[in-house]
Amino acid sequence: MRIEPLYHVFQEKGYVYMRTTVKGIRVGMASLRPTPYGHELDDVMVFRKHQRRGIATKMIWSGLQHCSLVRLCCTGNLIPFYEKIGFKVIEEKCSEKSKVRMEWKK
Repeated sequence: MRIEPLYHVFQEKGYVYMRTTVKGIRVGMASLRPTPYGHELDDVMVFRKHQRRGIATKMIWSGLQHCSLVRLCCTGNLIPFYEKIGFKVIEEKCSEKSKVRMEWKK
């Protein structure tokens, strides 16, 4: 019998936090930080043992439902992942480490 992950979303002081648990154990987390233009997606993490199961996609999507505009910076290899969720590239070089800035609008 396969146990489905539970997705928790809560807000505090403008931040949106997403957490995923399996059998009560945290397996992933992410946060949306408030900014003047909307929110910035920070710190998406899924424990290695639980990766490649769609947990990050569902967790991020559940958090996006609480925002109207979200931006993020990522490296080129993550562009297809974020495009599947609905993000679009808006800037090619946003920092030394990150290659692109992406945006999601409701």
